[in-house]
Amino acid sequence: YGLSTQVDIAGWLDNAALQSAYKNAFALVMPSLYEGFGLPIVESLQCGVPVITSNISSMPEVAGAGGLLVNPHDVQDIADAMRRLSEDTNLRASLAAAGKTHAQGFNWERTASRTLAVLLEAAGRIA
Repeated sequence: YGLSTQVDIAGWLDNAALQSAYKNAFALVMPSLYEGFGLPIVESLQCGVPVITSNISSMPEVAGAGGLLVNPHDVQDIADAMRRLSEDTNLRASLAAAGKTHAQGFNWERTASRTLAVLLEAAGRIA
């Protein structure tokens, strides 16, 4: 598509480089079609980075108030959200603040605890 001079494909990043990439990002644009859970969305929100993501699958729940939702099949909708975010500093700040708050609801300890409870319940039914 002739974007090689405009797009940097970083490949795998270690934790420090990933944190730096998020913290220096203008936004995360993730118009996913088939995502079970959007971990990059949570990581972005934790860093105060606004998100543009799909209005389908689990993406609205993961992004919460920190994201703009778009139709992932509509390039114009995605472009409009990017333009809106680039032009509206109040919107960017609002999404960043709301996203940081929303991201606090996701943590590994709670996830592990709930997963263990489900597994123990399932094991009780099997035994």
